[in-house]
Amino acid sequence: MSAFLNAATKDATGALSTTDGTSAPDHFQGGVPYESDGTVAIDSSSAVDHYQNQLPLTAAGRIAVSTNAVDHYGNGLTAFDSGGKIATTTDAIANWVHGVAYAAGGAIVIASAVVGGDALLMESGDYLLLETGDYILLE
Repeated sequence: MSAFLNAATKDATGALSTTDGTSAPDHFQGGVPYESDGTVAIDSSSAVDHYQNQLPLTAAGRIAVSTNAVDHYGNGLTAFDSGGKIATTTDAIANWVHGVAYAAGGAIVIASAVVGGDALLMESGDYLLLETGDYILLE
């Protein structure tokens, strides 16, 4: 499982780029659901329907995730909550394991989407990616 996480699209900080929703993903690559923009298709509100390649998928085929505490680690050091969903957070990155960003609590760090582009909430420790490709660390 860490192989898909390592290969998946990431933002400038190294957080996994995701799109949260309940509709069917645009396509699958290597058994992983993706949207047309290359982000990993996740669902934070639906139940686990089945497993494919040890990934918990919803009935629509999206990866089932939660912001619950990490209960255990599965194959490839993927963090799971007690319900079998992948444990995720938008907290600051504390460390990397095999190219995957983890927070201090052990959950996998995902990038939060900015909808509409009108406002962006940032805090100390966040990175801001500039159009030039450079980035700024907020302190």
